[in-house]
Amino acid sequence: MHHPSLRIAIVGAGPSALYAAEAILKAGLGAKIAIVERLPVPFGLLRYGVAPDHPNMRALGDKLEDVIRDPDVAFFGGIEVGSALSVADLRSCFDAVIFAYGASLHRSAGFENEGARICIPSSEFARWYCGHPDADPSIFDIVRRARDAVVVGAGNVALDASRILSRSADELATSEMPDRVREALGHVRTRQVTLLARRGPHQARFTTKELRELGELSDCAVMTDAGDFAGIDAARIEDRAAQRNFELLKALSVQGELPANRRKKMILRFGARPVAIAETAGGHILRVRQSDPMGSEAMTEHPVDLVVTAVGYRGAALEGLPFATDRGVVPTGEAGRVTDEQGLAVPGCYATGWIRRGPSGVVGSNKACAGQVVAALIEDLGAARPGAALRDWEEMLHERGLRWFDASHWHRVDQLEREDGSARGAVRTIIDDRQVLYRRPRILNEA
Repeated sequence: MHHPSLRIAIVGAGPSALYAAEAILKAGLGAKIAIVERLPVPFGLLRYGVAPDHPNMRALGDKLEDVIRDPDVAFFGGIEVGSALSVADLRSCFDAVIFAYGASLHRSAGFENEGARICIPSSEFARWYCGHPDADPSIFDIVRRARDAVVVGAGNVALDASRILSRSADELATSEMPDRVREALGHVRTRQVTLLARRGPHQARFTTKELRELGELSDCAVMTDAGDFAGIDAARIEDRAAQRNFELLKALSVQGELPANRRKKMILRFGARPVAIAETAGGHILRVRQSDPMGSEAMTEHPVDLVVTAVGYRGAALEGLPFATDRGVVPTGEAGRVTDEQGLAVPGCYATGWIRRGPSGVVGSNKACAGQVVAALIEDLGAARPGAALRDWEEMLHERGLRWFDASHWHRVDQLEREDGSARGAVRTIIDDRQVLYRRPRILNEA
């Protein structure tokens, strides 16, 4: 099936969006694809969510670069759907719209005074250490002073935050982080990071690979408390991955005190539920309800300079697009077709990635999800009847006085970052300065 005049928009430019574009290209539809992104550069979560000390995962962006460079794909950066343009505007210009803008809002950890200045959601913390141009600049000072940090969560995002805080300056030297982020993280030479997981060590949702990475930290001793494992029989843990993790975590409990050659310490505690942050004359205290597998409970207090909460993400609603507030996703029926309040498919609208299924799976999970959605889109196109004439997309942007950043802008940014990074043995140095990132040396779309 070949549709030389077919036009498809994809909202978002992260992995789920680019996998969807890739699937459309491979289907041989001959369609023209517009990738509409709020930021001036592509790659979304790969650039601003995946930890900068995970180069292999971030390198997926190089593979997806072929999508950006395809002649049937046009990148429209700096265009925010829901602000500059409405969902109805998109639908008036394209035969189909795929929403792939992820889940960027944080969920509350639910303890008192969670809004304290030293308490930072993991979504904001990751944006900061990845060099997102909208990151809160106050995080620099908080991190520079933080000798006692607590991370709340029992998944890989919590491990990422704990690991980043525990890296030595030498380990951070070749990461893709902006220079001033690396300086802030490396400023404190002696630090304790305590990870608090509400569930038990047999219920944590870490991946085994991420756990093993903790043992590779060069200047940090990682340990657990033997009491958190009392009475739990590893042989009765049915999930094999959970069983492996349990054994790895339990092995850390025998390491004892901080080795003399390690200046940092990471402690993983389980059955720990934060209750409140209190401000005292000497600083902040995090009160924690600690329970063990035998059923006993105690209140503990942790002096803290920084608290990072990593308890999940949710998507944001777009005006004119159905949204399931309770789940924080765009509701979809079979194969990613967007559905309205009556459960009926909204013609020409699809969702993929985290905004469809919630924050689940790894980056690669989005490829299968996108393939399923594009298959449904192709099926619907085959059964569609001719509709009203579509508006010209770029003409509408000009009428609204909107300018955009095209792929050539990204390639200039990419070149600058790679040149800067190569000078210190890194792949790139992320540009986090808005004035530089949004600089337009030559506007190709103002005419």
